[in-house]
Amino acid sequence: MHDSQGQAFAFVREDSITFREAAWTTVVSIATLLVGAMLTLLLGNRFQQSLESVGLFDVLSPFFGPFTGREDVAAIPAQAAALVSESFSVYDRLGELYPLVGIEWDLGHGNPHLPFEFPLFLPLAWVPFPVWIRIWVIGMVVCLAWSLRLMGVRPAFAYTVALGFTLTFPGQYSLVSTYPLLALALAAAWRFRDRPVIAGLSAVVFGAGRTTGLLLLLYFPWSRRWRAFTVASVTLAVLLFITLVFEPLILIDLLTEGRQAADFLFSRPDNLSAPALLSKLGIPALVTYLLIMVIGLVALGHKPLRYWTLAWLAMALSPVAWSYAVAQAFPLAVVLWRFGNLGRTTVVATGILAMGTESSYGIVWFFMVAAFGLTLAVTAVRSSDSWELRGSSP
Repeated sequence: MHDSQGQAFAFVREDSITFREAAWTTVVSIATLLVGAMLTLLLGNRFQQSLESVGLFDVLSPFFGPFTGREDVAAIPAQAAALVSESFSVYDRLGELYPLVGIEWDLGHGNPHLPFEFPLFLPLAWVPFPVWIRIWVIGMVVCLAWSLRLMGVRPAFAYTVALGFTLTFPGQYSLVSTYPLLALALAAAWRFRDRPVIAGLSAVVFGAGRTTGLLLLLYFPWSRRWRAFTVASVTLAVLLFITLVFEPLILIDLLTEGRQAADFLFSRPDNLSAPALLSKLGIPALVTYLLIMVIGLVALGHKPLRYWTLAWLAMALSPVAWSYAVAQAFPLAVVLWRFGNLGRTTVVATGILAMGTESSYGIVWFFMVAAFGLTLAVTAVRSSDSWELRGSSP
């Protein structure tokens, strides 16, 4: 499939997810859920002990638990429940909101996600946590694999990479976050960029929770895809209207309590976003943001790279990021792979670093942001209208 802005940068092949593949994936996912639920129900703690005795607990626990309620994604349904509650605000301390969804964890800070996101998670607020978290985890593995499939990666490689990623620390923690979903949304917005409804809604999913994620929407007017931009804008307006109906002062709360939560998260020692990490080394965050923008402007100078540069900017400018946030960069990694030796070296190095990351203090996110950004910029500088990407899909 060729982009109207540059046939040489045809990142996506015609090959993609078929109905048969989607049905097969769904059946395997449901079977995995049922097996895990039955074993947990019948054996209880003995199931965990059995996994530990054969050395498989670390491998399978991300899929079968135990789940404690301290998973990242649990915060968003709790905030969604607060949205429809008369006694709480979505930006209250999470320790006050978790009991709304049956979780006990006295966490002392809030979650500064944007108000567009909470209506999307309202259904989970009414489903018991032990039920939906198991479905979520399996679904995130599918999101990782399908984000690669939508980029034209062959099925065997896509599912192998997705499952292999879950063996790493970043991969395991990403399954209880929204990052794999963001990866799928990023790939879908590109793959279906000429289908306004799918493209617009996918871009909303990517940017609804995080301010910098909304940068992706700029691609639509920039490439004259006005209908996709309209779909995205109207959807965001509807989501904001829903939150305002339930909580009229939510924007004020975002700028006060939400800002306090963001400042706290920014200062956490395991926050290794580029602005946060370099500020710990004495480099002002403003300098880092300016440097990121310079790299981004260089890459934006080459039209066929604009979508992926905006995606990179959305990640690089994020003030808060953990090591497992690299999951959202799966589609961008496929694009870089097709840049030839430079891109492949960058992707392989990031993968090796991810495999070696054993805690949230790993610098894989910072490395990915720096390496991917420089690769985009160098490729833009070296490119011309007739320059073609070398190499095939992995």
